[in-house]
Amino acid sequence: MKPLFRSSKLMLWCISIWLIACAGIRYFSLPDEGRYGDISRAMLQSGDWLVPRLNGLPFMHKPPLLHWISSVLMEIFGVHVWVLRLVPTLAGIMMLVGLFWFLKKHCNERIAQLSVVILATSLLFFGSSQYVNHDLLLACWISITILCFADFTLSGEKSVLWMGYVACALGFLTKGLIGILIPGMVILLWVLASKQWKKIPSLLNPIGLIIFCVIALPWVYLMHLKYPAFLQYFFIDQQFSRFSSDQFNNKLPWPFYLLCLLISFLPWFFVSQFKFSKQDFSQSLGPSILTLMLIWF
Repeated sequence: MKPLFRSSKLMLWCISIWLIACAGIRYFSLPDEGRYGDISRAMLQSGDWLVPRLNGLPFMHKPPLLHWISSVLMEIFGVHVWVLRLVPTLAGIMMLVGLFWFLKKHCNERIAQLSVVILATSLLFFGSSQYVNHDLLLACWISITILCFADFTLSGEKSVLWMGYVACALGFLTKGLIGILIPGMVILLWVLASKQWKKIPSLLNPIGLIIFCVIALPWVYLMHLKYPAFLQYFFIDQQFSRFSSDQFNNKLPWPFYLLCLLISFLPWFFVSQFKFSKQDFSQSLGPSILTLMLIWF
């Protein structure tokens, strides 16, 4: 199939420049952007890179990777709105590049280009790339983890698998166990559904597990030394109780989530000019990749 654009590199550069240029066109939204921006600013000013703080008090709801990156960027470029938004913007760009790489390698360049354009211009993705919180940074690491583990399953390149473990560790340092559980469930269901279950032991690579532990565990250990009750608060209260109770404003009727899903894909939910025939679609993706995308969705 003929690519949509002559140069994929130029397409990716144009999308990246567009996302970065939009990062500073509006003021902070409250409460999230103001809260997380102030935590990052306080970390930079105090020099305490271990404990995120809000109004001087420890803020241990989430791991510190968002604030680490934001603080480094503020040290380089200064304290500005657009600098703080560089974190979700750069995370979005990495997500797009990872998606393009995977689909070009395992499908074709046209599918890769089209997928990147649709994702970059979808309402939820674009809005998230311009909003300071943990969500798109987490989505970036989850996506890269899944794509790397899937690529290793299909191609056997161990260096890509190790990159997946790095991304998984960074996902944990972004928002906790969800950075492990979501890619783990997607990959497990995919290898079972696509009858590749014999490859499960090779996915549990010893070097990869060491890489994960070296990146993810030091912060947890140091926090435990400083605050003995940290493990209970972080893993039980903030990780499990948040999802198993209605104390965190997460108990909403299912039509709400359906509406959010439809709005998230605007304007592409109503656009049909890029439709493929069933034959072209199946030939482009292949049964294994199609199964992965359906399970992931």
